[in-house]
Amino acid sequence: MLKQIDDLPGHVLGVHAKGNVTRQDIKTILEPAVNNLVKVYGGLNYILLAESSIWEYTTGAMFAYLFLILRYYTKWNKVAVVADDKGIQMFTSAFRFLIPGVSKRFRFVQMDKAIQWIAKKDH
Repeated sequence: MLKQIDDLPGHVLGVHAKGNVTRQDIKTILEPAVNNLVKVYGGLNYILLAESSIWEYTTGAMFAYLFLILRYYTKWNKVAVVADDKGIQMFTSAFRFLIPGVSKRFRFVQMDKAIQWIAKKDH
């Protein structure tokens, strides 16, 4: 399940993944939020708090996520992934080249640092 994180600066989109994440989650939660942020700010500063393990993402969710990344290829300014799951960390490392902006991984104990980094308007 995906849920948008509310208490972030307006130019930052935050999403919390917990439990099973499906294609429908990407289409109804993430995609509209990305569309809106691009319309308003022209770019994306995105933070993912991934409590879900990589095995809790359906194949449909993975493909929907990948297509969303590619659709907004030039709009990704900064991406922060906060996860302790090794699978999520490996996935984000493998697909880091798909995002032309800057991306960083953080562990859960570094959540405050991740929010400070993603909120800084340096891109």
